[in-house]
Amino acid sequence: DIKLISQGAVPAIQLAHAGRKGSTPVIGKGVRGETLTAKNGGWDIVAPSAIAYNDDKSQVPKEATLEDIEVLQKAFVTAAIRAVKAGFEAIELHFAHGFLGSTWLSPLSNTRTDRYGGSLENRMRFGLETAHRVRKVIPKETPLLVRISVTDYDNGGWDVTQSVEFAKRLKAIGVDVVDCSSGGVFGNVDYGSLNTAEVQHKAAATIQREAGIPTAAVGNIVHPFQAEKLLQDNSATLILIGRAFLNNPHWAYGAADVLANPETFKYPEPYDWCIGAKQSSLLFSPVTINGITLKNRIGVSPMVTWVSEDGYVNDFQLAHYGSFAIGGVGLIVVE
Repeated sequence: DIKLISQGAVPAIQLAHAGRKGSTPVIGKGVRGETLTAKNGGWDIVAPSAIAYNDDKSQVPKEATLEDIEVLQKAFVTAAIRAVKAGFEAIELHFAHGFLGSTWLSPLSNTRTDRYGGSLENRMRFGLETAHRVRKVIPKETPLLVRISVTDYDNGGWDVTQSVEFAKRLKAIGVDVVDCSSGGVFGNVDYGSLNTAEVQHKAAATIQREAGIPTAAVGNIVHPFQAEKLLQDNSATLILIGRAFLNNPHWAYGAADVLANPETFKYPEPYDWCIGAKQSSLLFSPVTINGITLKNRIGVSPMVTWVSEDGYVNDFQLAHYGSFAIGGVGLIVVE
């Protein structure tokens, strides 16, 4: 714990309920989006309405009763209480990507006619009640975030305008940050051409400006300069790095080398002897983003860098050892 605190890390947890996207096989051991039956390890699923996630692969979920709603909300509350007891210092409620919280919001997945469906006010009710109940049982100093899909990418579905209204209401009940992702509500949609980082980043900026609540930007943020630009442009208050971290757990050290002051940034002692804040570790090559060339601070050593088709550097694992790994010759590999 002392070492964790010494590096400024904050343990956080995301609480989610899969809703109608539950009862699926482990990734790599079945058809993605397919629902398992009880016979092969599956379970009954629940959702706001009896509408399947994937028409041709998924089971039709049970439509939640009012009693079910109470049980589901209490489950989020008790999970939050356990999280605090376990030492987590920030909590995020996952109301995005077609999971349970998300399906109450979208009129495409919520066709109820009671007080939890129909109007925007009613469709927001489950999420607002759940977030409010969680806020009341966790310490005031514990940040509460809510992840949402800012759009369903369907003209009749959830959109940024509704997201702004939801964010306003979340702020009023004490939510601290809205985490802005998108899509994932239906399984038979090709999000490849729709679900772009630009959509999410613009929505984060819009929600932060119009709802007056801090937002988190996500989506293909792989280069430190890219992350920094979103902050400086007031597009978001927080930047969340996901896949880039999975690709390289040392991403933060590379980012610190090009963004932090080497006189004040301090690596953990076990790393400092070999990759500490020294000029020899500042090996990022210039990268062009939106026509603007962003240069590293010293530019004296070669490196190996992987660059995606959109021009963003997305791997830093060889940044500190590039001159050794490739004999002093810089190399860029385009994926």
